[in-house]
Amino acid sequence: MARPYRTTPTTSPTLTLHACVYTILRPHSPDTTSVNHAISACGKALPSQHEEALRLVEDMSWRWQPCENHTHGAAPAPVVPDAGSITSALAACERAGDWDASFRLIQQTHELTSNAEADADTDNGCSILLNDLPAPVRKRAERVWREVTKRCLLSLREAVRPAHLAEEERAAVLTTRTELDVALSASAVSGMMPSFESGSERAKYTIRHLPTRAAKVADILYLQQTDFVQAAVKRVLRPGCELGAAGAAGAAEDDAEGERRCNVMSLGGGPGFDFLSMALLSDYVGGVGVDALVLDYEAGWEECVESVAEALGANGFGVYSAEDSGGGGQRRRHRCTFGECDITQALDHPSNVAVQKYMAASTVFVAAYVVEENRLALRRNGYIFFRNIMQVAQPGSLFVFTETTHRQWPDIVQTAMESCGDECAVERAGVERAWDFVFPRVQGKRGNQLVMVKNAPVRPASSYDFCSTSAPLLEDETWISEREREQLVLFKRDDEMHQARVGRVP
Repeated sequence: MARPYRTTPTTSPTLTLHACVYTILRPHSPDTTSVNHAISACGKALPSQHEEALRLVEDMSWRWQPCENHTHGAAPAPVVPDAGSITSALAACERAGDWDASFRLIQQTHELTSNAEADADTDNGCSILLNDLPAPVRKRAERVWREVTKRCLLSLREAVRPAHLAEEERAAVLTTRTELDVALSASAVSGMMPSFESGSERAKYTIRHLPTRAAKVADILYLQQTDFVQAAVKRVLRPGCELGAAGAAGAAEDDAEGERRCNVMSLGGGPGFDFLSMALLSDYVGGVGVDALVLDYEAGWEECVESVAEALGANGFGVYSAEDSGGGGQRRRHRCTFGECDITQALDHPSNVAVQKYMAASTVFVAAYVVEENRLALRRNGYIFFRNIMQVAQPGSLFVFTETTHRQWPDIVQTAMESCGDECAVERAGVERAWDFVFPRVQGKRGNQLVMVKNAPVRPASSYDFCSTSAPLLEDETWISEREREQLVLFKRDDEMHQARVGRVP
């Protein structure tokens, strides 16, 4: 957004430093060294001066605007502050406890980086993620991300009012482990799904876990510095970006009003945490609106999904407005619907009609805390559900699996590889690997998570595609690297040790 160029420095006695800074900047075109000295001076001054450092960076961002945005003729020459200056400014905001200013500073830094890349004719795309920032800035930027997103989610939780939960129960829920928590812990050991029939327990779970669970997927995708993950996140969140190497389908699909959207399928999504996570990430990085289909075996979760969506629609995150203007009125920026599914059955099973209906439009698939509690049934059926959706997903689709343990990741990866057919089919598609995958760790959580991006072409799916998970694809050097094989072997060993402890070998 254009802003008027400040030609007269502020004269407030408390902003003497700012006046000195603009004495430097007021000439036609300050050089980069002057800008860096000015920002660093503000950043290292008293905490009250942190806004001045931010204002300087904003002015540098303004200098990239087209000429017609400038009231004094042609735009001043662009100047990009260095990483040390930005770090000093972030440190000043952090000392002042002003996380909103920190967030605005990160936004401006991303904008400056994007503009510099565009002027240099680089093909790195829009600068929106942590890995796009200069290396010295990333550690502080990570703290800004964690603090801002935590505050957003805590604020949103206060607005969520699920059915079956009285106001006087809310405080106790935050400090007391519920019956459903105990049952879920047991299911992670047994591999059998617990009961979600109690509306009261579902409501308690929603309120108790919203800030931590809704942050998980967003944390993984924003903080993960692997190139293919960063590229996939940009494809699904940036407006106008095409999905897949050949642009076979739009990553952010057009809705009825012609607006670009990010379509998310949340598998076993319960109260809608994955929807919140993708919406929060998109708002933070200035991405497109999110349309999510939340799918679960327990139909009772729909009440919680509606309460979460209503709270987000009414309040937003405080980063972006909860509504977008357009089409003659106001409408929600992020939207979600609920449907039923059974991840232990094939895609063409009657219980998965909703999945079949939305499959072609979906570009992000999230399975959070659902595979371990269904471990026995998934293995018994050869992961047929995941095999099928991995077959028909578009090239470039992003899959995110989160769980309390990494024990099933070898089976999931192998299922993905098998879903793409033989190696010749992959080679004919002109890609080096059928899938790219990585096992990121999340701060404060044990074990590794799993992020996968599909490169292989679409294949028809059928319940007759049942395939044993005993094929030795994980030992094939053409499919995985030495480092990936070491991790998968470790995960497989942990699984075997767990099965020996519980005395249940599938």
